[in-house]
Amino acid sequence: MIVFFWLACSILVGLFASIRRGRSGVGWFFISLIISPFFAGLLLLILLPVPPNNRPVRRFGFSQSDVIWLGILAFVVLTAIVLALITGYIGSHMPPL
Repeated sequence: MIVFFWLACSILVGLFASIRRGRSGVGWFFISLIISPFFAGLLLLILLPVPPNNRPVRRFGFSQSDVIWLGILAFVVLTAIVLALITGYIGSHMPPL
């Protein structure tokens, strides 16, 4: 239950960073996952918003840094899945049908 609350608060911090502060929402989501969402939110409130002329150009609603982070995340997740399948970790812990 606490994990879902932590994830929900981290998503809110990422949305706040992206919409209100002009910062990378994905980056602040991961920052709030690593440190507390409370402390990440406080840090966002302390930091000044990025001026509109310095904000990254967005394509399809994502900034370039968001796309890079999403690509890195997808690579890590797919690598973990492939390694788990190769080593037999996924199949060995599943109950028989």
